[in-house]
Amino acid sequence: MVRAKSVSVDVMQIVTTYFQDGCYVSQVVEKYKEIYPELTQKQARVKVDKSLRFQEKKGYLQSTLDEGEKRRYTITSSGPATSPALNRPSQQTIDKLRQQCKQFKIDAMTTHIEWQYLKELQKNPELNVEADALAKEAEVKTMELTGKYSALEKILGKFNSCV
Repeated sequence: MVRAKSVSVDVMQIVTTYFQDGCYVSQVVEKYKEIYPELTQKQARVKVDKSLRFQEKKGYLQSTLDEGEKRRYTITSSGPATSPALNRPSQQTIDKLRQQCKQFKIDAMTTHIEWQYLKELQKNPELNVEADALAKEAEVKTMELTGKYSALEKILGKFNSCV
């Protein structure tokens, strides 16, 4: 099972992308729910609130209470620009890579099953020649798709291991 990436990375990405002039917890929660729609509102709020407070302790964010006693977070001058965890592709790019990875896995599995079946058909003397040629093509395609899937898994693994 692949470890989920850090909530703090997502939250800081949201803050630096959409709210450079400052934000409230509810604004960040809304964007976070767009990325993770499977979370309940409460789950997302808890994750985002804890992450914003953590980033404040690290010195990347600064909070102030506004007139309505709501906490407003702003980016500190030393914060996100120097954070190594933010040196990564956008969430949209990562999501596209995940989708491609899933598709390569499905295609590789399908082609592998096709290849195995064609190998069985090679045993039939009437189909031997045609099945042999198709089996070789399916084998090559299986290896190609498996390689692409493996490469994307490695790349995505690097982003998932970021803090």
